[in-house]
Amino acid sequence: MGDLIGETQAFTVGVAASPVPIAAVTVTLSAADAADTARRDDQSLGPLAGVPFTIKSNIDLAGSPTTFGLSIMKDAVPTLDAPVVGRMQGAGAIPLAGTNMPDLGLRMQTDSSLYGLTKNPGNAKHPTAGSSGGEAVALATGMSPIGLGNDLGGSLRNPASCVGVTSIKPSFGRVPTAEQISVLPNTIMSQESAVTGPMARTVDDVKLGLEILSGPHPRGPLAMPIPLEAKAGRKKVAVLATPPGATPTHGSLDAGLGRPVRPDGRVEPVLHRLGRCVDTDVDASPLLVEADATNGTEGAKFSLDVARPVYPGNVLGLPSAAVPAGTVDGLPVGVLITGPRWSDLTCLEIAEHVEEAGIASDPPF
Repeated sequence: MGDLIGETQAFTVGVAASPVPIAAVTVTLSAADAADTARRDDQSLGPLAGVPFTIKSNIDLAGSPTTFGLSIMKDAVPTLDAPVVGRMQGAGAIPLAGTNMPDLGLRMQTDSSLYGLTKNPGNAKHPTAGSSGGEAVALATGMSPIGLGNDLGGSLRNPASCVGVTSIKPSFGRVPTAEQISVLPNTIMSQESAVTGPMARTVDDVKLGLEILSGPHPRGPLAMPIPLEAKAGRKKVAVLATPPGATPTHGSLDAGLGRPVRPDGRVEPVLHRLGRCVDTDVDASPLLVEADATNGTEGAKFSLDVARPVYPGNVLGLPSAAVPAGTVDGLPVGVLITGPRWSDLTCLEIAEHVEEAGIASDPPF
């Protein structure tokens, strides 16, 4: 992000309903002047000093509405930042905009009753997925260099795969969460499955974001002081194929793995067997690699089928990274890398190998 650090300039972006696939929906640059002054005065700067960041619209930013994509929430303005927003600002980053999401985050396509549809910049007939689709598109189209999303059932990873950016669903307990504005019941499922995490265009930037966000917080008591580190040595990786109910395509995945995945070229998503291998021997547990391509909106059953790879990560509290892996028919393909709990950094290191192999490239839009 070094090229992003410089004199800041205020600007306004459009809303999701614009004919251009624009995801950002609110703008705030109140810290820009302070960042410029600190740089001119040679003051100590954080790792994200002067870097703008975007925020999914169900994450609290003091002074800006936490809408959850709902018209009825357009005036719901928190007085406290979410812990993750505060940590980004503490690192010097500047809140730029809120990003679009489906109503309540409960659909697998980013279509909001408040701001409208966020379109896939590669092909408007294909979905961005959800529910962090506005955030993913803001990153893919260069409106934002790094942002915050959350994930209860693939919401960080599905949009990243659909538009060709990188994200990680952290291990449950890695990143603190706390809400002042909330419209969903705080069920056991959401308490034990929902996480907040970083999204960006490169693995390195996601890694930096995760470092900044991690660790305990007074308002997020479930976050633990677990070191963010990777195990040394060679990594055991399992590539699974033939998902029930869906047939994802692998695109140029073979190039990164160095061999065909299997004769028919399909790659199986992470399934329930993951829980069994994770709970036996963490050192011996493999990281699981899965690939999926952007698909059309053929109905709820199809959506659930193609989302099967992401659910075990939420239910079991596992880290799961999404990294671009080229394109199929002109649309991005994402690789999903899921590992044992607390192996967040290892998942990102594996993702970095995919990135360095040349499968992933600059955002295609």
